[in-house]
Amino acid sequence: MKKDQLHLLLRRLTKSEKRYFRLFSKRSGDKSPKNYLTLFDLLTEAPTYDEEKLIAELKKRNINTKYLAADKNYLYISVLDALRTYNANYSAKQQVRRQLDFADILAEKGLPEQTAKVLRKAKNIAVGNDAAQYLPEILQTERKLKGNVLNEKDLEKSRAEMQRGNAIVRRLYENEFYYRENNLSRLRYGKTKNTEVLTALENRRAETLAEQVENPTFAAQKWLLQAEAAHNYIKNDVAAEFKSNTDLLQLMENTPGFVKVNPLQYISVFSRILILSKQTAPDDYPELLQQFIAFADSVNRENRKVKARVYSIAYSTEMVRIIQAKDFTVGQKLIPTVTKLMHDYRDLIDAAFSLNNYYKFAYIHIGLENYEAALENLNELLDTFPAALRPDIYGYAKILLCVCHYKLGNLTLLPHLVSTAKYYLRKEKRLFETERLFLQFMHNIGKTYQSRADFTVLQNQLKNLDKTKEPAQAYFDFAEWINAQINNEPTK
Repeated sequence: MKKDQLHLLLRRLTKSEKRYFRLFSKRSGDKSPKNYLTLFDLLTEAPTYDEEKLIAELKKRNINTKYLAADKNYLYISVLDALRTYNANYSAKQQVRRQLDFADILAEKGLPEQTAKVLRKAKNIAVGNDAAQYLPEILQTERKLKGNVLNEKDLEKSRAEMQRGNAIVRRLYENEFYYRENNLSRLRYGKTKNTEVLTALENRRAETLAEQVENPTFAAQKWLLQAEAAHNYIKNDVAAEFKSNTDLLQLMENTPGFVKVNPLQYISVFSRILILSKQTAPDDYPELLQQFIAFADSVNRENRKVKARVYSIAYSTEMVRIIQAKDFTVGQKLIPTVTKLMHDYRDLIDAAFSLNNYYKFAYIHIGLENYEAALENLNELLDTFPAALRPDIYGYAKILLCVCHYKLGNLTLLPHLVSTAKYYLRKEKRLFETERLFLQFMHNIGKTYQSRADFTVLQNQLKNLDKTKEPAQAYFDFAEWINAQINNEPTK
């Protein structure tokens, strides 16, 4: 079905934004019926856009639909105007633009002192927040206000001020592109030990730090700290990356209004701190996790996008910790909470997140020797989600199917399951030696119906592999599970 831009915009409004728009539309005091408000109500309530149904409903209400396109355009602009006003008190960029508009009005009315005062306020907001890019325009407006310069001294002073403003803005953009360079390297190289790459990165860093200006703007500091975090990630310097992100989070918190207007940026940094804290400050991790979740609870009740992002990151991080610590009993208690989260925010949560969760659920149940429950989670994963979302997880889910059916005594199924898993992994170029040996062992069990196979053979085969080239253990602790089978004890 055709998508409509106005409908998409209206469907993304929160309840408070809708309420504000209705009040905003009545600001003129005109109480006569407004067709665009009826259009607003119909479109905000419609789950999908159907123009034929919309026209029919408008005609029922005796509204002329001849100029529907014009009415929709008027409504679109009106909503954007309302949102601009609604957010004016929170966004630094909106505040600066507002002050510049005020300055234009006051200058036109011949009130230079009031205009100058407004421009000073705009300048302070721009430099102290994420809006320094407006500085040249503010300075230019100040020059216009002063009129013709009568002497060379004033002219030179004005030029010097403009050069300082341009230097501030230039540093902002230079830091932004420095971050983008580092982020590109992070995506290209990951955590690398390549001395040539690391040397080039260090040289570029030294060059950038030498060019920094005194009293940098908030935005310049933000980009630089983001660049430092990416740089330290590539070096695999966990402590330094943790500090860069912690400094960045503090900068955001200390800048009035930034977190309120940019909660998703704040969440992104906080989540990285949470993940790193498990290595750098494990004792602080539980408190950080609660603070992170509390942030979602503190935002506007209607901001489901923020809540979905925080909850999904928090519980995903916690489940990874639980699996690494083999604290499967705690993990089992967390499963209902995560399941409810996936249901309540299914329209906002990435499908890959849900796929990954079902794999973690299965892993936890295998750790508790609850193979029937693990099988349910694996079948849900394989039947519901496309493999392209996470080919790696999808492949290991097929391996864990073999584990579950072996433990449940369904040995006749193993040859078919093994063949399916090997075919998929080979196609994805993920059939490494650990997986190949493990699946071949399971295949032999299916052929010989050995309910108590000698896993010491497999254990010895896997011991001889180069673990640095084998990613399998990151997805499933084969060594631990095999050892449990040998000793006839639960998986730890």
